[in-house]
Amino acid sequence: MLEAETLTARLEQLVRWGNPLRSTHTVTATGIAEYQRSRSRYQLSKLGERVQRVQSWREADPKVLGAFATTVTRLWRETAAEDSAPWKVARAGHAAELKALLLVTP
Repeated sequence: MLEAETLTARLEQLVRWGNPLRSTHTVTATGIAEYQRSRSRYQLSKLGERVQRVQSWREADPKVLGAFATTVTRLWRETAAEDSAPWKVARAGHAAELKALLLVTP
């Protein structure tokens, strides 16, 4: 179970990314607990709705999935070759790992 602070931080990050929106529903709170519950209401943004409609990689056509994984891996390798910043090199490695995972997962 997540701590309240961890959950709040994760929700705030999602809000910054534009996934959920804070609910604009106004509540007249009669106590602290009610106030805290009322400010923890979110609704899915338009972006969040689009993200939810994206097909799961588990349901994707294996050929399409392979092409996607190959392309992402190549792009990150090219990016790391142009600029060898440690995070870019690491990202290229992660892309290669993802490609290997996607190509062997049934």
